[in-house]
Parts: sequence; C-alpha cells; structure tokens
Amino acid sequence: MDKSVEMNADTIMENVKMVLNHMKKNPPLQDLNRKLIMAIVAFQTAAVASPAFADTEKLTAQNLSGPVSYSQFLEGI
Repeated sequence: MDKSVEMNADTIMENVKMVLNHMKKNPPLQDLNRKLIMAIVAFQTAAVASPAFADTEKLTAQNLSGPVSYSQFLEGI
C-alpha cells in the first residue's frame, strides 16, 4: 500500500486551512498562537526600535561633511 502524497499548491493550502481550523477549535493552541504572535511583534518592534549609534568623534575628526569614500563610509560604520 503506497502512502505517498503528492505535494502541490492545492494540497499545501488544504493542509494550512485544516491546521488553522483545528487551531480555532482548540483553546490551548489558540493561546499558544496568541503568545507566538505577541513574541514576534515584540521582537520586530525591538529590532526596529533599537537605535544605531555612530562614532560621532571619528566623524567630526574626519570632517565628513562632503562626499565620502567607500572606505571612509565603512570606517564610520
């Protein structure tokens, strides 16, 4: 008896819908899903909100107010 499954876009979407329907009917999975979404949002917010600090002393010492070479740019980073 062959139990192989052909994977294509339709079968993948059917399986995704089945999982989502199962999650809607299962309270522990709803809670887990909610926590995972909150964690992803918190991580994304922290990653975007963290400021990048430049070495302002080095930038002012090199007087980089005009055109900057690539090597100077990399040093500034």
